[in-house]
Amino acid sequence: MEPSKPPRVFISYSWESEDHKTWVRYLGERLFAAGIEARLDQWFVRPGESFTAFMEQEVAAADFVLVVCTPSYAHKSNKRQGGVGYEQQIVSGQLMSGTARSKFIPILRKGGYEPGSDCAIPTHFLGIAWIEFRDDKAFNKSLEDLIRAIFSRPRFSPPLLGARPSLETITDTSLNRIKLAEADGAGAHYHHGLHYSDCEHCAHVIAERDRAIRLNRIKLEVANSAGSCYDRGSDYLVSGNYDSAIAEFNRAIRRYPDNSSLYGGLGAAYFAKGDYDQAIADYSRAIEIECDVFSTDYYVGRGVAYSAKGDYDRAIADYNSAIETGHEPFDASAYYNRGLAYLAKGDNDRAIADFRKSHELFIAKEERVRALANYPWMRDVFAAHGNSKGALEQLRRLGVE
Repeated sequence: MEPSKPPRVFISYSWESEDHKTWVRYLGERLFAAGIEARLDQWFVRPGESFTAFMEQEVAAADFVLVVCTPSYAHKSNKRQGGVGYEQQIVSGQLMSGTARSKFIPILRKGGYEPGSDCAIPTHFLGIAWIEFRDDKAFNKSLEDLIRAIFSRPRFSPPLLGARPSLETITDTSLNRIKLAEADGAGAHYHHGLHYSDCEHCAHVIAERDRAIRLNRIKLEVANSAGSCYDRGSDYLVSGNYDSAIAEFNRAIRRYPDNSSLYGGLGAAYFAKGDYDQAIADYSRAIEIECDVFSTDYYVGRGVAYSAKGDYDRAIADYNSAIETGHEPFDASAYYNRGLAYLAKGDNDRAIADFRKSHELFIAKEERVRALANYPWMRDVFAAHGNSKGALEQLRRLGVE
């Protein structure tokens, strides 16, 4: 996959019901919104065109093949029946020719994963990692797991390897002790106090322990500051631990009830959980507190929550407010998301104008794109934050160059 091109995925699934086809189409829409080109027969195969040619072309061209696993899909794949069976032959050929198995990502939609009558995983994919999509309430978390896999951005990574500790071999327990290096400043002063105590230097004992107490108080104040609480909540949010994020933001709000950032983070966490009404309430409180240029991002967040509920008129009103305050880089995001809202309402002309404006703002100054890195929780506030590629892709889908 070239760094400059959006990842391309082919969605393989079985036509077992209209509800299932609708769910697959919704998955594709969410992937497109996240900057991933999802190739789906429902969109790209026209009357008179060949399904088999489409399958062959897309499996070969895709960076990843998403296999939507259900018991029906597994049965057809194992028995080589229908379009699913044909795709299985293509997949087998790719694997035999040396294609990495990691190109194929199983998505467990229905059924089980162990061999048996209810098994949804085709035989050739048994024993490899899959992504859980059976619980619709956890759709957003599952979608994030999938997006992370496509962009090779794992939720967790191992820590940096530390230095080997200094460990002395004890040869005479009455004369030697193992000493572990203390990195903590307060701990060092405390242990200096213990050392002076051994030497019966009482004045030094008191001085060093007093220093330890002062350092610990300072550390406690820093740890409980609004900024530190916000950072901890944001870390939980970005890692997908939404309940812990909500608990952290609420704990901080009890201590700092007039901090708009904490309400903004809380709104983002509830949005990520799918509780759009509570997200709207928290963004509203953040806007009420801020009431100036820095409320722009809260208007965008609340607008996206309204869009998720299908209330596009209120969403558009919030994007208008965000654009009026003009806090970069959220002005470009506001245009992008307002374009999506207009598109949902069928107002293609206004949607095109907004996508053009969003694209223009993002490519005008590259620091606007980089500025988004300062707001990691925004990745969870909306599926696409309105980058130039996303806006350009929407224009292309609307037939506008």
